[in-house]
Amino acid sequence: MKKALLISLLCLISAATLNLDKYRADCLEKHNYYRSLHQAGKVKRDSILEKAAMEVSDLLANTIKDLVHTEVKMNGDYVGQNLYMCYGISDTIGSDCVNMWYGEVEEYDFNNQGFSMDTGHFTQVVWKSVKKIGLGVTCDSEEKCYVVCHYYPSGNYEGEYESNVFPKDGKIYVDESDDDDEEDDTYISGSSSTTYESSTTYEESGSSTTTTYESSSSSSSSSSSSSSSNSSSSSSSSSSSSSSGSSSSDSSSSSSSSDSSSSSSSSESSSTSSDPTLEKFRADILTRHNYYRKKHQVGDLSRDSQLEGIADRAAAIMKQTSNWYFTEETLNGEYIGQNLFFSWGIGDGSGIVDMWYNDGSSYDYSNQGWYSETAGFTQLIWKSTTKIGCSAGCNDSECYGVCIYYPAGNWGDFTKNVFPSK
Repeated sequence: MKKALLISLLCLISAATLNLDKYRADCLEKHNYYRSLHQAGKVKRDSILEKAAMEVSDLLANTIKDLVHTEVKMNGDYVGQNLYMCYGISDTIGSDCVNMWYGEVEEYDFNNQGFSMDTGHFTQVVWKSVKKIGLGVTCDSEEKCYVVCHYYPSGNYEGEYESNVFPKDGKIYVDESDDDDEEDDTYISGSSSTTYESSTTYEESGSSTTTTYESSSSSSSSSSSSSSSNSSSSSSSSSSSSSSGSSSSDSSSSSSSSDSSSSSSSSESSSTSSDPTLEKFRADILTRHNYYRKKHQVGDLSRDSQLEGIADRAAAIMKQTSNWYFTEETLNGEYIGQNLFFSWGIGDGSGIVDMWYNDGSSYDYSNQGWYSETAGFTQLIWKSTTKIGCSAGCNDSECYGVCIYYPAGNWGDFTKNVFPSK
């Protein structure tokens, strides 16, 4: 039995204003818009996939509290899965996450097709043989939300990219064939023979715990038409870009809470790593940050030992899981800003900062605010941020890392914190 490759991303969403059915409808419509550009037929919502997606998003939000992929099967076949983790409060629509996933098309090499961590969301979205999707969203009490999108049949199978992922041809493709039913329905409710099962293994307090659940539907098959207004707004999620073999993601929270990590007052002194490579990497990153901050009329950052400790712990988790990880640790009862990165090896740390800074080439100073494409840049030059701590964890040449910022940027008044370069 073939097994799909699964990956995840991070974002910003509002739990307070979420209309789940509209969110799902927007998500469906944006999927089908992008699929039409890549010669792939329409997908439809499926209630079984949505139920499974909700159970997974509930599990992530209420138990695991992290992005962890589950193995979901439908009719004995694996289901594809795109994840999206969300922080803070912002107006959002279901097309946002799809815009984010699809944005990876800029990095996809149609002349050398195959799976890549930088493009796996995009290929799953436009995978031709996919017929059905199901979306689940669950937000916790702090309005951190987990979005799960299931695909059936799954995409991202090695050896099948050339027959399922096609370049954008500038045309709207209409799939004349529909092997599910004759009507152009957009929602499928139930199936008399459909069953699904899902399991996930994650680490909790140092021990391995496995959660497994099964569910089946015995309802008769029925369908109804569903439509939603088209939206072409840009993604309001955290940035995920790639440059020279590296990728990055940004998050900062817009509220404060009690410090669950038992952190005390911060230390101004920098910590000296026993690893000279990491120490140089940190020094390079600090120097490059302050170079760019000076260009944008803001003060220097200083290294902070507590922030570097938080970064060390987050990097260790990313090394262990080979995946993005946003820490929930706080400092002095306040949330911290985070820029994540992936690179092939640890070299000159200034290259990582250059990647975040280059996101600012599209920043609109006449309409300031939080944008997924520029979040790494605005955190980098945020005026009120004064301290930084960075770290990385590597498996062979694959390195995941994070820079932690205090006080966090990307919330509050952007006009008082983000200035044009001199």
